Amino acid sequence: MLRLTLEIVPYGDESRTRPIGMMHIGLQAVTHGNMGQYRVYCYAADGELTTEFQVLNHPRNWGAWELIRRAVEAHEMPDKQE
Repeated sequence: MLRLTLEIVPYGDESRTRPIGMMHIGLQAVTHGNMGQYRVYCYAADGELTTEFQVLNHPRNWGAWELIRRAVEAHEMPDKQE
């Protein structure tokens, strides 16, 4: 599982850093050709689940950053089937 924590650092002042959200990306299955099927959960700063969705058919050899990019894109454009 990947866990991403989104923090805001007002005016670059580290002493004022606070979390504003979190995303968990968990591998659900691996299909033919080493394609990953992932379930994504997004949480508000208070830990409340705000949304969940899937990223399907992600080539596992593309790496974590591409998976994160696809998850963020799917979150921002929920009508787009990933």
